[in-house]
Amino acid sequence: MKRNRLASLSDSPLSGLPREAVRLLAMGAVGKHHLLHVSRVLFDATAHVPPNLAERCARVGLELMLQAWVDDPLDGGLAQSIRSIHERHGRLFKPLPPALANSLATVSSMWSMPEDDREFLGLFETRDADTIFTYLDSALAASDHALYRLNQARQAAGIFGRGKWLVERIRAASHMNQPLESKILGDSLLLAGEPDEAAKAYDAIEGGESWPGLLFRMGNALASMGRLEDAKDAWRASVERYPWMINAVLVYHDAVSRTDRSVSRVPDNVAVLLYCFDKGDDLDATLKSVFESELGGASVLVLDNGSGSSTRDMLSGWASRIDEPRLVTLRAPVNVGAPGARNWLIREVLERGHEWAAFLDDDVDVPKDWLGRLAAAAKAYPEAGVWGAKVVNATVRQGIQGADFTLQPDAGEQPSLGAPGENPPKPIALSALHHFDPDYGQFRYMRPCASVMGCCHLFRTATLEKLGGFDLRFSPSQFDDVDHDLRLLSQEMPAVFQGHCTVGHRRPFPHLANVSWEQAKAAEANHYKLRAKHTAHMTTLLAQQESILLEDLNGKWRRLLESGALSQDALKS
Repeated sequence: MKRNRLASLSDSPLSGLPREAVRLLAMGAVGKHHLLHVSRVLFDATAHVPPNLAERCARVGLELMLQAWVDDPLDGGLAQSIRSIHERHGRLFKPLPPALANSLATVSSMWSMPEDDREFLGLFETRDADTIFTYLDSALAASDHALYRLNQARQAAGIFGRGKWLVERIRAASHMNQPLESKILGDSLLLAGEPDEAAKAYDAIEGGESWPGLLFRMGNALASMGRLEDAKDAWRASVERYPWMINAVLVYHDAVSRTDRSVSRVPDNVAVLLYCFDKGDDLDATLKSVFESELGGASVLVLDNGSGSSTRDMLSGWASRIDEPRLVTLRAPVNVGAPGARNWLIREVLERGHEWAAFLDDDVDVPKDWLGRLAAAAKAYPEAGVWGAKVVNATVRQGIQGADFTLQPDAGEQPSLGAPGENPPKPIALSALHHFDPDYGQFRYMRPCASVMGCCHLFRTATLEKLGGFDLRFSPSQFDDVDHDLRLLSQEMPAVFQGHCTVGHRRPFPHLANVSWEQAKAAEANHYKLRAKHTAHMTTLLAQQESILLEDLNGKWRRLLESGALSQDALKS
């Protein structure tokens, strides 16, 4: 991954767009709020670029708004904004297809929100799913603010995994035209694990190819059914119509190049590393998952991080069934924290001569081919510093906890925890594009990024030794893995996201977890340390990230064109 300069945009799907929009779209083209942010950047740019580029900026800006609405089609405020912009600046845009225009009009005219919705918000704070859905059933039956309530139902169903419940409520609704109903029904069927029915619903939308993002979602539904050739046709049509939709470009590239099916031989000299403090049941389930996977010649090292007797007894049971060196159990006399435990294990594998180390959290479920998938990522990107999986909620697997993290160029305001009068460090935030939608396949790709989730990642032990381990200042936990990844990025050894390996995490989403005040404040303090540590070179990190993302994206774009997998005219779209 040699990088001497910023990748040229002359052969890029983002050609002709302003630098700030390119920087943001290189991070991804999914997530409602991200899409709307990029659209505002493009609309603002129309006042500062030549007329021919202004027209392209305006057109792509509107398409981004439309994609944000297609992803969240019961947002009446957004529908009204799109119709207003299209009407006021009609000379810049083609007429909207009738089915799309009618659906926008339907939502605009019928959408309203209650003056006071504190009751629902209070219920949501309880995290009691049964109570929340009982309330929503009552609210939907009352028909006041019907589309607003149905949208709340869509969002809650995605968080709590109630896809089948949602399908029934949408089919019972009577407030929508056929294309709009087909779109949200298709989304709910995907959530319910019925991709074949979802594809039929999407296919029923007249002129659906003109709904930005719909072809991409259709392709992902077809791929989930095993109809990969049909999926590739849908992805190709999406990319050629909307080349700026880089998630579709990356997914299509991996399907064409067979990267999505690549599983490499597990290195013989790999160690799987886990540590645990008083989570014996979780660790027991994780070890069962690990030993049922394809480990090759790997050894498994487990550090009991000062746990009580129940965890020790559980590990003794495993040790009685699996001999060294296949399973090695170690014990720390006290809980040394996450970075300390990681460093303890790093020292062990270096002394034992292992060349590779894969860290796992003690509460994950791995697929059988997880090590082979990570090995394939290491083979594809040998100069990277770490390779990590897509992480989903173990019980609601449509919920993505971590995928393709990038640094946000504008992280917004963040609190200062320093002394009065001290200049606070620059804000740092990782992208949250995976938080806005359930997993419908939008991260079905492999590429470099700024950071991967620390509950499943692979390293060369030489890299761990070179970097000096994990920073103990982030004890007991939180952000030590992000800090490590940013240090790798600063040395031009970026993380690589392996979206073809999906790991289930039994820890719930942060907004659903019962986090104590002490835990929350410790995490806030560690985030402040992360900012302070990296503030001096954030500009450099962002520039390196931009270069890495664009070089990877543009290289894949060129390969698609050169192989004939895309029309040469796609660049002119």
